Amino acid sequence: MRNKNTLFYRGRKSVELTFSSSEISSDGSLIMLEKLERDHKLIDYYSKLLPDARDSRFVTYTRKQQLKQRVYMIMLGYEDANDVNHLQNDPLLKDVLQGDLASQPTISRFENSFDKQAVFKFCYAWLYKYVSSLSDRKKIVIDVDSTDDPTHGSQQLSMFNGYYGQFMYNELFFHDGDTTTDYSSCTPPRKQSFQ
Repeated sequence: MRNKNTLFYRGRKSVELTFSSSEISSDGSLIMLEKLERDHKLIDYYSKLLPDARDSRFVTYTRKQQLKQRVYMIMLGYEDANDVNHLQNDPLLKDVLQGDLASQPTISRFENSFDKQAVFKFCYAWLYKYVSSLSDRKKIVIDVDSTDDPTHGSQQLSMFNGYYGQFMYNELFFHDGDTTTDYSSCTPPRKQSFQ
């Protein structure tokens, strides 16, 4: 007897959850990520903001495909781009991404292809999307809080903080005071370290 559950359909093709197959994936939560993306289209929205100066004749993976692969990998716990080498034959990941995965060098080039202007554009879009969701509220509470993030070695922008007695980043986080949603963070500029 074969146990199966149809999860959703892509055109006429059904995506099923089976327990008697030789092709298995250890990343079943990917199905929930794909469902969230289909419902909210966040990756689709943000991928349109990413600049693409590549020659279209040589493009194999769109910015949307690259962003989707990278976001899903991070959310599944694969923080390094070189993890794609171990995932390239994962049938579920290949199905959700609708084809072969982009290679580690392609993902690394993708991650390093954005300048400061592109990052700010991305952040402004994030804030715009958040602020747009507040239209029906009568009161908005912004909770500003800092946190200590200890550094080890000679990381850029790491400064000594006398209160905490350590070298660290001291990021500011902006939270929605009603829902506790973290919607922005920044590292304040430092002129000098305190020793």
